Amino acid sequence: MPALHRSGLAAAAAQGGQAVVRQWPGRPFPLVRGADAGSDPLALAPDLQTSIAEMRLAEGDAVQLMVLKVQGGCITPDELIGRYARLENADFPQPDNPDPVRYRVVHLDGVRVSFGFLGGGPGCLAHVVFNPQGR
Repeated sequence: MPALHRSGLAAAAAQGGQAVVRQWPGRPFPLVRGADAGSDPLALAPDLQTSIAEMRLAEGDAVQLMVLKVQGGCITPDELIGRYARLENADFPQPDNPDPVRYRVVHLDGVRVSFGFLGGGPGCLAHVVFNPQGR
């Protein structure tokens, strides 16, 4: 996922919603405090796209949480381990989820970045969560 790595989204999430808008490599999207922000799909690779599913803003433009949904090609945990040396397991209880998501976490630019993989098989990357508060 070189486009995600180079984009500076982790650092931007730590700086606030307006910084995310400036760093977002796709078409700009409207940003409204207290509402979800959305974007057209962004190509990360020829067969991989993402879009902002949710960006929660606090008072003063601070990003509380940003989630990118990933679709298209399959990125496995092993592929991310090659890119992020300090990738750790961080699974959370999901007792009512018939298709649990497994998480791998790394800290980038002071932001906790969680990669969520769908359960079963090799597990493909389903979403990426940026949490500036999870330092």
